[in-house]
Amino acid sequence: MFPHTVTHSLPDNIITQAAALSAEERLELFLTYVAKAGEIWALVGNNGYVMMEMLEGSCLPVWPHKQLVQCWHRSAKTDAMPQPISLDEFLVTWLPGLEKNNTSVAVFPTAEHEAEMLLTANELKSHLLDGVE
Repeated sequence: MFPHTVTHSLPDNIITQAAALSAEERLELFLTYVAKAGEIWALVGNNGYVMMEMLEGSCLPVWPHKQLVQCWHRSAKTDAMPQPISLDEFLVTWLPGLEKNNTSVAVFPTAEHEAEMLLTANELKSHLLDGVE
């Protein structure tokens, strides 16, 4: 279903299929693709990176591919644009900062499954390092 190689453009049917995956399948797709692409995608707007407010506190939504950001219904309601973050920078700078601020990470949220896969920064770092090795 999802490309085995890094690609700049995804067909609409692939985007639809990816959005329909379970939270666990989306996490697996995220980890696999990010390890290959070497980057993570987040939304950035006029006031900085877009955050989600949850009962547990703030969290940063992230995606494995620029075009998959559109799967999140809130992405269309903001002036924010997808922005890549290198995997190295995310591991070395972002995740320690998120952990220090008690900010979770929402991995590949979609319209219907906005916060099904919430991880602590340390949990996501562990998953990502397992995939990089």
